[in-house]
Amino acid sequence: MTPVPAPLSRFEARLVLGLCPQATRIVGARYFRHHRYPCPIHVRVSLPTGSRHDFVVRSIHHRKGQLAREVALYPLLRRLGLPVPEVLAGPLRDPQAPHSKPRIVLSLIPGTDLQHLSLHGGRSLARARELLIEAVERMHALTREVEADPVVRVIPRGGLAYHLRSLLARKGPWLRVPFYADTAARLLPALERIRTPLVFSNGDYQPANFLAHDGRLSGCLDFEYAWFEDPHYGFCKYPIYDLYPLNGAGMVEAWLRKRRLSKRDFAPRLALACLATLNREITVTAGNIRYRDHVMGLLHENLKLIG
Repeated sequence: MTPVPAPLSRFEARLVLGLCPQATRIVGARYFRHHRYPCPIHVRVSLPTGSRHDFVVRSIHHRKGQLAREVALYPLLRRLGLPVPEVLAGPLRDPQAPHSKPRIVLSLIPGTDLQHLSLHGGRSLARARELLIEAVERMHALTREVEADPVVRVIPRGGLAYHLRSLLARKGPWLRVPFYADTAARLLPALERIRTPLVFSNGDYQPANFLAHDGRLSGCLDFEYAWFEDPHYGFCKYPIYDLYPLNGAGMVEAWLRKRRLSKRDFAPRLALACLATLNREITVTAGNIRYRDHVMGLLHENLKLIG
């Protein structure tokens, strides 16, 4: 085999070339711009005819992500009209590295992700906000169809109270902090009173997971965390991570207006997300003090709204 361009491995190159005619050459491979690496790889090949074709090589690098869930969902979601990639190969593991993570090859969807679109500001920022809401609503609208399909067996479900009980069942230093335990006990009844029906979601509303082309929604990506959840909980990541620039441009407020909800309605959800974030990725002492203070500030602010 001819030299394989980084960051592509030889195994990944074989997966791609196995989809192409003989004498096809890989002429480029690069990571997509992303907040965390390694991430999906954009692969370009030159066919024997001289034309070019693009693929995406993807794996799962997050501990709780489920590649099998994503692979099972994509064919159904495409049939239901959601713009998701086509699975072309995999999931397969490198036989020379049997303990490695499996890989898949996907079709490339044209477009710019909404994170990068939003960075242009002005009308682009406003359009990115509108398209993200459209994408989320389109996923939610598929709830009944997904529930009626056999794929439902691989999609978990859980409401807000379920989230909190699962959080308290885990180990972690925050669970030994009296304030944390007291807050969780105070929050649980408020979450149990929320009876909002669960909806289908990709489980991650970060703007880089959605694409736009010619001003329209062209792609929905990353269903490794897909499940049936509270329809509003996914927007908690915007204030928690202060996702720039959409958080400052009123991403959550726009969603709440569209759903006719108040900040008080959203408060139990955001308080829950703060507790989950503290336990998952913030140390009780030392560490990133500014991040911890930010999340603690959001928690206190939303506990006051709950009353």
